[in-house]
Amino acid sequence: MGPIIETEKESRVRFKEEPSQAPKRFEVVTEYPFSSELKRMTVIYSDNEHLDDAVVLIKGAVCLAIHHPSCRDVLSRASG
Repeated sequence: MGPIIETEKESRVRFKEEPSQAPKRFEVVTEYPFSSELKRMTVIYSDNEHLDDAVVLIKGAVCLAIHHPSCRDVLSRASG
């Protein structure tokens, strides 16, 4: 987020976008848009600092997501 810009013509506050010169740690690998059948959306990121790792972000019906077989496997390994 850049510096705040306020103008008399506009009654709203906005931020000036400045391109970042820093390399991105996470890059989008794939994106699954919201599905009304699954009731969720998913984005998978690769980690440029830890090349064997990935981050999976899920937004939606948590009760459906945690009952998915792959989530149960991760949860059981984390608790055990």
